[in-house]
Formats: sequence, C-alpha cells, structure tokens
Amino acid sequence: MLDKLEKFSGYFDTKIEGFLKEKDEIPNLNDGVLYSISTKGKRIRPFLCYEVCKILNGDTEIVLPFAAAMEIMHSWILIHDDIEDGDTVRRNKPAVWIKYGIPHGINIGDYLQNKVYKIIINTRTSGIGDRIILKILNLVSQTLIYTTQGQALDMNLRIDNNPTIDKYITSVNLKAGYYLSCPIITGAIVAGAGDDLLNTINNYGQCIGPAFQIRDDLIDLTVGKGRNNIIGNDVREGKRTLLVIHALENSSPDEKIKLLNILNKKREQNTQEEIDWIIKLFRKHNSIEFAENYAKELLNQAEKEITELPEDLKIFLIEIAAFMIERKI
Repeated sequence: MLDKLEKFSGYFDTKIEGFLKEKDEIPNLNDGVLYSISTKGKRIRPFLCYEVCKILNGDTEIVLPFAAAMEIMHSWILIHDDIEDGDTVRRNKPAVWIKYGIPHGINIGDYLQNKVYKIIINTRTSGIGDRIILKILNLVSQTLIYTTQGQALDMNLRIDNNPTIDKYITSVNLKAGYYLSCPIITGAIVAGAGDDLLNTINNYGQCIGPAFQIRDDLIDLTVGKGRNNIIGNDVREGKRTLLVIHALENSSPDEKIKLLNILNKKREQNTQEEIDWIIKLFRKHNSIEFAENYAKELLNQAEKEITELPEDLKIFLIEIAAFMIERKI
C-alpha cells in the first residue's frame, strides 16, 4: 500500500499547484498557500478519493479536481488547527502561522477553505452534472460542520477533569470519522455509486476515523507526528486522549492529581521530566496496550461494515485501514 500511495503522491504533486495558481498573486497570501501544500503530507485523502473512483470504474480525469479539493480542505484545517493548538511545527517545517503570523495564517486558511468550493463548482465544465456537484458540495459542507463540532468538543475536553471514553469517542467520531470518509464517498459519487454503497462507506468511516486518531495519539509518544521529532505534544496541549483517560481511570488518587496538574499547565510550562513521567504512567497502567487494542477492535468493526461491497473496493478499504492503523508516521 505504501508503494501505491507514494506513486500516487508523486503524480498528485505535479497537479495540485495547478488548482491554486493565480494570475495576480498577493504577497503573504498566494505564497503562503503554496507553502502550505509544499510541506507534502501523506496525501492519503486525495489518494482515497482517486483510487475509489478508479476501482469503481469512474473517470480519473474528472475525479482529479475533487481529489485536489480533499487535500486543500485538509490543508486549511491543519493551518487553523495549528493556530488553535499553538503548534509551531508542521511536517518538520515551521507552521504557516509561524512563518506568516497569526492574522495571515487565518487568512490563508480562509482562502483555502473557499478554494475547495470553487474547485468543486468549476468541475461543471467537465460535464459531470449539477446534481452530482450539489451532492458533493452538501457532503463537504456537512463534513466540515461535523469536523468543527468535533474540534469544539476536543477543545472543551482539554479542560475537563472528568473525561470519559464516551466523551472522547463522540469527539473523534465527529472530528475524524466523517472527515476521513468524505474523500472515499466523494470518489464513489463521481463514479456513480448508489446510496447504499455510500452509506456503507460512511459506516466504515465511523470506525476508521477514530482508529486513525487513536493511532495518531500513539505516534505522538514515539516520533512526534512530524513536529521535529518532539514527543508528547498532545500532553503539552492538555489533550484528553484515550491513553490519558484510561490512565486516569486506573491511577491512584495521587497519580490522578499529578497527571491532571501536568495536563492543565500551559504548554510552555511542561518539562521533559513531566512528559517522561506520564509516558511511564501509561506503561504502568497498560494504557498504550489498551489504546492499541481499541484501535484494532475498530478496525475489525470496519471490516464487518464492508462485507457486502464489491470485492476490489472491499480489499482496498481493508488494506488502507490496516495501513493507517499500523503506520509509524
């Protein structure tokens, strides 16, 4: 799967700028836009959109702008997410708001958000039909509503001293479940898939999205999620991840007080010793193993959801799910 993804990324990287170039460029806007996509993430979302359409015998030329829209949507969400979290590094480079400042960073994100809709609307020239375009616009709009609701719950959870697994799963379902299934459903819509197949993919996404987020939480304890290999950023941000919640539920009263005190500090006040102590606490209470098993259970549930899909599509979705859950970065 990694070879296929890397091959697609090489092809996609030659196309994405074409959707963002402007005749009259404005300093601190258009250069910031190109900078945001030049950091080259995994390109998973456009890959999902493109490959699903291809598997369902859709037109790969027609689906390309929709795949680009999925990546651009991802980029603007990350720009705003970094501002909200105070993350200074993205994909081992300065975050957009660090390079251009917060006001320009917000504006670059806003610009990209609206480019998503513009790119989708511009596909009318391909002859795809207004009904399909409206269906995808509705899907994207609803996905972004769910995503921002999930982000709000996530930020609320960071100041919650009584977090629960149910609160966490509700948050990541909204924040990640629809956001990950949106590119897959978009590719299927372009290929002419019916509502039964789209609903099945949506159910699959509700399992894979949270599993993807849990894997992200685990990666933060090892390689730092592309943030100059800094480990423990989620702790510094006070995030109540699945690992934190499990540790809180299994800690002694003194351990719980210490853990919450560390999480409730401002990120710049956390010490490396405190991060190391929390990681040791996770190991002591088997919180890492718990999170890994929870993600695997979600993966198994995702596979059950897609048993009736066409064989080629089912195999692809099983492979991509396994890849995302087992990834190291």
